[in-house]
Amino acid sequence: PSFAYSVGAHESYGAPELIVFGLDGDVAASVINDVIEDYVAGRRFRCGIPEHDLVGGGLPVIFLEADPAAGKRHATFADWYYERVPFPLWQLFWVAKNGCFPWDAAYPADMAELQPDLTAGGYGGRLA
Repeated sequence: PSFAYSVGAHESYGAPELIVFGLDGDVAASVINDVIEDYVAGRRFRCGIPEHDLVGGGLPVIFLEADPAAGKRHATFADWYYERVPFPLWQLFWVAKNGCFPWDAAYPADMAELQPDLTAGGYGGRLA
């Protein structure tokens, strides 16, 4: 699936780098930029807690910490930028039209591959 990620947010603002899958490139970049702007303005996010008012329509998103090895595989330019030194990378998960996240039983099967799980140990069942 398509994906986008930030580079330099951690160095510049102390924010984790972000990665999101399955969205149009412009939409993904806009979501990442909006989250970083909110962070710079003082809003703080926590992993595993639904966050609202970050994407259109107030739909919830959830951040989960990505496994560092996954960060090296997917956020290759960020890995290069940080000179192969580990950096925080959070994956942003968005809900399907039915309001479900990928780990929910009712998540549409035809969307299962849009948001691969980069977390250590897998998200399945941990948040349901």
